[in-house]
Amino acid sequence: MRRTNIEWADAVWNPITGCTPVSEGCQNCYAKRMAYRLRGRCGYPQDEPFMVTLHEDRLLEPYRWRKPLRVFVCSMSDLFHPDVPDEFIFRVLLTVKQNPQHIFMILTKRPERMQDFFKRCIHGTIKNLWLGVTVENQKMANKRIPILLQIPATVRFVSCEPLLDPVDLSKWLGICEGCGMPATKCGPVLWRKGQKCCPECTHDFYLNWSLNWVIVGGETGPKRRPANIQWIRSLRDQCVAAGVPFFLKQMEISGRIVKMPELDGKIWNEYPSA
Repeated sequence: MRRTNIEWADAVWNPITGCTPVSEGCQNCYAKRMAYRLRGRCGYPQDEPFMVTLHEDRLLEPYRWRKPLRVFVCSMSDLFHPDVPDEFIFRVLLTVKQNPQHIFMILTKRPERMQDFFKRCIHGTIKNLWLGVTVENQKMANKRIPILLQIPATVRFVSCEPLLDPVDLSKWLGICEGCGMPATKCGPVLWRKGQKCCPECTHDFYLNWSLNWVIVGGETGPKRRPANIQWIRSLRDQCVAAGVPFFLKQMEISGRIVKMPELDGKIWNEYPSA
């Protein structure tokens, strides 16, 4: 079992390693730094340690894990990278489905391919699979989240790490764009009566297609770009207003990165129920 220091997971499973940059959040990639430290060892090629590499020998690892775990899939890659064949993705997801004792969490910066793959190759929802996208700024939120919300999943989540700018997730958290009322207070009972919280109510569009979890973290490493605490606080407040679990992984305090910090007197380590 590969235990991890990633705060929101119990273990990582990397049947694929290596990736290529796709957006601003990739600039100081921690996975690339680690791959270069391990070059020539642990399955990382000597010449190109961060080259996309398939690890057939790792596909069966989860079958040996008896204790139920939250498993981050491909923490050192992106399962939906264009260099990963469909057949290999299918084998990864088959392992997920055949190990229902675990929760598997897949995070991608390429939701277009994830959506296309699920449409063609996966019928229905894999109950122990959570799907997420990285959202480092508003541009990526606007681009990636609407695609994510069209893919069937037990839990859909975003990781705002590295958080590079303020991000407004409210319309994808079930908060009305018109009046700010959360869906939990407006609700389907009103809609069945033909009533809404305001003329611009969007709850009937987003209630069944909303985010279930938000993870936030500042960038790490020697070249890290700072995350303003007000950006973090705003995301926390959006989640609290919508009743969506919020997980604050890390932030910079007095010039150093603090893991699982307190924000306004509380450690925010919430998970969705599934």
